[in-house]
Amino acid sequence: MNQRVLEFVDEADDEVVYLTVDDRLAEDHLEALRAADEGGVEVYVGGVPPTVRERVEAAVPSVVSFETLREWSDTPAGSLPVVDGRAALVGVRVRDADRTGEVAIRGSERRNSLVVVLRAILARRLETHVRTPEGGSDDAGGGDVDGAGGSE
Repeated sequence: MNQRVLEFVDEADDEVVYLTVDDRLAEDHLEALRAADEGGVEVYVGGVPPTVRERVEAAVPSVVSFETLREWSDTPAGSLPVVDGRAALVGVRVRDADRTGEVAIRGSERRNSLVVVLRAILARRLETHVRTPEGGSDDAGGGDVDGAGGSE
């Protein structure tokens, strides 16, 4: 899963929206987000507690943080990158007697059902809960919700 997150972020041309829980945010994820930011990609991070947000903001100076509907740390959620509104990877942590790790589903193309639903949810969250690194709000928001129909 870690490698897939890195590949997703590396493939971004315009925008990365990245949600994760604190124990899934690896240093190489931060490095990939920093490289994307330095390459002109808009980076949005949400779903992390304040201590992790500070870590992200230190590593990626122009990151835009946003609030999610809930704190993810008390759920089996893992990593969730959405790239350029066209691809999404949703990780879920698995902890049972046989294994511990993260499994994922992937959606590609703007009209894929998973991508459409996540874009719609995240666009709404970004419009209303964006935080700039300085701690203020930015009403500009991000993400678009065009092509909301069909599936692959």
